[in-house]
Amino acid sequence: MVQSDVADTQVDGSASPVPDISPFAIEPLLLARLNRFRVPPLFAGLVAGLVTTVGLTWAAGVSKLLYAPTSSPSGSWWHNLWLFILHNPGASKGRTVPYLGDYPAIVLTFTIAASVYLVYGIFSYASSLHTDMDKAGCITTTPRGREALTDAVTQINANFARWGRFAPLAALLSLGAVILINFRLEGRLFSFLGSGDLYRHWWASLVPFRPGGPLWIIFGALGIYLVYAEAILGLSYVKFLRSCRNDYRFRANMLNPDGLFGWTAIRRIVSNLEAGVLCTVMSSWAMSFYLQPAIGTLMTVLVLIVFNGVVTYVFASVTWNFRRQVRADKRAMRELIGKQISSGMDNSDVQGLLQTLVAYKRLELVSSVPSVPIRPHWLVVGALSVLISLGALIVQILSYFAGK
Repeated sequence: MVQSDVADTQVDGSASPVPDISPFAIEPLLLARLNRFRVPPLFAGLVAGLVTTVGLTWAAGVSKLLYAPTSSPSGSWWHNLWLFILHNPGASKGRTVPYLGDYPAIVLTFTIAASVYLVYGIFSYASSLHTDMDKAGCITTTPRGREALTDAVTQINANFARWGRFAPLAALLSLGAVILINFRLEGRLFSFLGSGDLYRHWWASLVPFRPGGPLWIIFGALGIYLVYAEAILGLSYVKFLRSCRNDYRFRANMLNPDGLFGWTAIRRIVSNLEAGVLCTVMSSWAMSFYLQPAIGTLMTVLVLIVFNGVVTYVFASVTWNFRRQVRADKRAMRELIGKQISSGMDNSDVQGLLQTLVAYKRLELVSSVPSVPIRPHWLVVGALSVLISLGALIVQILSYFAGK
């Protein structure tokens, strides 16, 4: 995704193919194994969701902490959820915290399972992005630019391999962080409910030991680890785009072979990134209920800013770079068509008039090319969802500073 114009020279079919990056080198423990066995991202996400839901509900059920034994007199489940969001003690269902009463855990169950699909999908689509876009006729470059691009891909793949050596350490640190947070919640969990030490009656406690404890730690560590892997890929690729801005450019295929001007491959990545932003904000809201009592308000705010900032920065950078490339390509095509129209004005015969008419039709087609690789209505829906979740997160953070 290039931020400046490149020479509008399409290399011929004899040129070497555009090389692909190797993102799975970053994460050899899980995602690379799924890719090696050719597991589709959607299937992996569905299995992750099933295993997470069944495992956690089973663990909570074994401890007889799946749901509150008696219904709350304060109202429905939705009413209790609203009271919980407002930190109202009326949301308490006694001196226990069952899984179905642990609303942040329910949100994280969904987002962690979704992150498996989203992150694995991004890795899968990115690993063949250049090849897919090249086959669709959506990459333009010069012979010199293609050589420079090959060198840049070789360099980023070497960096990915170096990051991959730290994958086991990152997994252990993620596990250690979740264990530490779990222990730090003793005597502090959901203190705003005013029901005493709820940690000892929490479905995922370690003291006393309950089966939900280690399962929740594993799933929580998985979520942190996947965010780490996605952050390395995203930040590295954004840097790669900037270093190659003069070497190649994505462009629209005016034959429109896939109904989106050949952009199906990059649309999948951008769509997953947008959904990832939504999951990140939702996860931040849920995690704040555990982070704030464990590490304090200021550290929680800092962690959430970094967490949300990295994901949002990658999404915005990739989308903006692609938008600028498309605008540059459309401008170049308009200039070329404009020259053809100007030259056709001097030719008044039938062939000249037909060429001018075709040129105007091509100009109309260029104007119909969208600026982003996803449907505008999905972009709007995603933006509204993120804003709603972000509003809930801001209210949550402000409540901590207010001492609630």
